[in-house]
Amino acid sequence: YDGDWAADKMTGSGTYRYVNGDVYVGAVVNGIREGNGKMTYAEGGVYNGSWKNGMKNGMGKYDWSDGSSYDGDWKNDIRSGNGTYIWASGNRYVGAFADNKISGHGIKYYTDGRICEGTWKNDGLQGRGTCKWPNGDVYDGEWVDSVQEGWGKLTDKNGKVIYEGQWKNGERAN
Repeated sequence: YDGDWAADKMTGSGTYRYVNGDVYVGAVVNGIREGNGKMTYAEGGVYNGSWKNGMKNGMGKYDWSDGSSYDGDWKNDIRSGNGTYIWASGNRYVGAFADNKISGHGIKYYTDGRICEGTWKNDGLQGRGTCKWPNGDVYDGEWVDSVQEGWGKLTDKNGKVIYEGQWKNGERAN
């Protein structure tokens, strides 16, 4: 540890190099990450944001080594609250998270041009939601694990109904 000390404890600002190769630069209180700081993990990930009791808490951004990132609320090292997740593929989700998963109201933007908005649970569109495709088609209805399931209506770019009724496994049921 290279930094401030108070009453024989790491307190203030400093740099801590862990045996496993992780490096923390930021605020420390009584030897615990507390306040704003940046952790560079040996596997390549980087977290920059708020810490409380040695864990990610409050606002912060985590960049994974594969190019994906999360910028938003954290609670006890878990994505929880509102945030933006960007996959390495370029797909992007903006909305609610719980227990490190997409969960609650949000919008997902796909690189193929689709935009889906609704209620998400365990990373999938669940319940009522709407998806719009680049050709202008819109599906508004029920979803289970990001697949059309139950009642729904598919319209074209001019609002003309293509199909309205039951869906099963992403297909028209009748």
